[in-house]
Amino acid sequence: MFKKEMLVLFTFLFVISANQKLAGQLPFIGKSFFALTVKNADSVANWYTSTFNLKSIKEINDTSAGVVVKIIGNENMVIEILQMKDAKTAKDWGLTSNFQMHGFVKLGFFVSSLETVQQHLAKQNIKIKYGPFNDQGTKTKNLIITDNENNLIQFFEDIK
Repeated sequence: MFKKEMLVLFTFLFVISANQKLAGQLPFIGKSFFALTVKNADSVANWYTSTFNLKSIKEINDTSAGVVVKIIGNENMVIEILQMKDAKTAKDWGLTSNFQMHGFVKLGFFVSSLETVQQHLAKQNIKIKYGPFNDQGTKTKNLIITDNENNLIQFFEDIK
């Protein structure tokens, strides 16, 4: 049975992995992981599966706890999608944007070719929300899209 305490552990591990000081000390291998809470785990899992060519790894449906977990991934990334009956969106709280709440705002991926990403997104009929644009401060080219629940996803290419 899936316990809510495990959700706290997953979140804690994700926050620890994002800590810059600790990140410099660990031998990361380049594989990405992120978790997000959503209103509909099935539709979000389908969106990420088709957009990033991912496969189902594990599913948990604990109706007594009101939790659905879908873990999908491939050799480059793993995504944990959490649907919890008591979770609310920024809009549910009367906010107009996730930027009005503390916590993670977007996720990002470094890629070898932003042009290839753009071509892939065009084939998938996924619209670019912001960009592409260059950021001289970070020496990257960028573009940002949203998933089907309006979570922001940013792609970065290092400027050579």
